[in-house]
Amino acid sequence: MNNSKLFHLTTVQKIGCWFILWSLLGLLQTFRLYYAYNVYNPNILTWQKSAIWAFNEWYLWGLLSLLVIKVVHIIQDKSLIIKISTFITGMIVMPALHLYLYSVVWLWTKNWYYAEIMTSYNSAYEIFIGSYLGKINDNSVAFIFIVVGVYAFNYYRQLFLEKTRIAELNRTLAETK
Repeated sequence: MNNSKLFHLTTVQKIGCWFILWSLLGLLQTFRLYYAYNVYNPNILTWQKSAIWAFNEWYLWGLLSLLVIKVVHIIQDKSLIIKISTFITGMIVMPALHLYLYSVVWLWTKNWYYAEIMTSYNSAYEIFIGSYLGKINDNSVAFIFIVVGVYAFNYYRQLFLEKTRIAELNRTLAETK
C-alpha cells in the first residue's frame, strides 16, 4: 500500500484494519495466556478460554483507543504542560477504566469459560481490586503504545501532507516557467 492510499481509506477499510490490529494483539495474548497458565498445571486453561479472555481484553482496548485518539486530537495544538498533564491523567484513568470494564465483562461471561485459576470473585469490584496490581503494568504499557501510535501516525500523516504540498508547489513552479 503506497503512502497516498494509507490516508484515503474508506470507513469499511479503516474498520477492517482496526479489527485486524486488535485481533492480532488478541491472538498474541491468547498464546501468552495459554502457555502462562498451563506451564505448571497442564490443561488448566484451554485454547478457547485463553482466546476469549485475550480477545475480550484487546477488543476492549480497541474501543478505548478511540477515546484516546479523540483526546489526542483535542489537545494536539495545546501547550506541552496540557499534553503532559493529560498524558499523566490518562496513565492513571485509562488503565483503571480498562481493567474495570474488563472485570465487568469477565463477570458477565465467566460461566462461559470458567477455569480453575484459584479465583472466587463475585463482583466487578472484587475482580478489579484482585487483579489491579497484576494488570496495571500491562494496561499502562498498552495505553503508552496507543498514545505513541497515535502521535506517530499523526506525525507521518503531517509529513506526507507536507511532502504532497511541496510537490504540488514544485509542479506549479515548473508549470509557470
